[in-house]
Amino acid sequence: MQQDVAVFHQANQPLRLELQPVPEPGEGEVLVRILASGVCDTDYRFSTLGIPWMQEPIILGHQIAGVVEKVGSGATAVEKGDHVIVHFVVSCGQCPLCQKGQDHLCLNWKGVGAHIPGGFAQYVVVPERNVIPYSVTQLPPEQASLIPCGLGTPYRAVKQANIQSGDVVLIQRAWVWGLATIQMCHQLGARAVVLDDDDRRLALAREQGADGTIDARSEDLREVLASHAPIGADVVIDFTGDPQWVSRAATLVRRGGRVVVVGRAGCFGEVNVDILNLMFGELVLTGACLARRDEVEELTRMAVEGQFQLAPLLTHRIQLIEINDGLAMLEQPETLGVVIVP
Repeated sequence: MQQDVAVFHQANQPLRLELQPVPEPGEGEVLVRILASGVCDTDYRFSTLGIPWMQEPIILGHQIAGVVEKVGSGATAVEKGDHVIVHFVVSCGQCPLCQKGQDHLCLNWKGVGAHIPGGFAQYVVVPERNVIPYSVTQLPPEQASLIPCGLGTPYRAVKQANIQSGDVVLIQRAWVWGLATIQMCHQLGARAVVLDDDDRRLALAREQGADGTIDARSEDLREVLASHAPIGADVVIDFTGDPQWVSRAATLVRRGGRVVVVGRAGCFGEVNVDILNLMFGELVLTGACLARRDEVEELTRMAVEGQFQLAPLLTHRIQLIEINDGLAMLEQPETLGVVIVP
């Protein structure tokens, strides 16, 4: 049996629509029929920049919700017909970091849609341990597809930030990750202030519940921030990956505060932080990358229970044949979630 796929061959070239055989699940694997596949900023960055460690050619796409079509030998946790979300970090389970419960930092990790074929297709094969069952009657597949990265990545940042009730959290950039972070801050009793340099994204942040917005083009950001956080933000979470924004974040956080850098795929450069400010301010500067499997499970449960408003984070629905148009949509500031549906 053949399937339609969209394949990345070379940076700055359109993905190629091709016919390929439907893969067979091996031992401990499952074949998932894709019902929704999110198009992420990471896919856009992969397609425009190319990433040295990517396997080329590759079917991109790492935000997948679907239904189990076939189960390989030895796979017993799910059955044909189960609706599942795909956790896109394929870890080895054996390295020292996996043994510490840090599977998202696995020394031998492979990424669905980066190293192994991803979700810009009709079917995908993944290890059984990478699928998370959920109730499709309570969560539509197109919303479920946001969970692995659209929610998972900011959730990891929020965990790293150790946000407390009453904190003021400054969120740098109001795209899907930033807007999802607003909801997470409110769940924790924190106030979310969004910093951006685009009027349309600032408007989106206000529409989606930000407690304040700041134009990054303002001359004195500390002075503007003072109306929300007189001594500086308790936490700054950066979703820009821009070294200048990250360096500036260290001047916007209070003494004893935390700066969490998520950035975006294909970030390059060096960050300059005043060492005296770092020392005497006892600042915590840390990174955040991908969600752990247990965090994706946790997010799935929360989403099924209705703890997140996911529909407002989706702005465009496309078919696979429109994938290159969908990637181009991500260049527009007002675009949030783009999802491929059958």
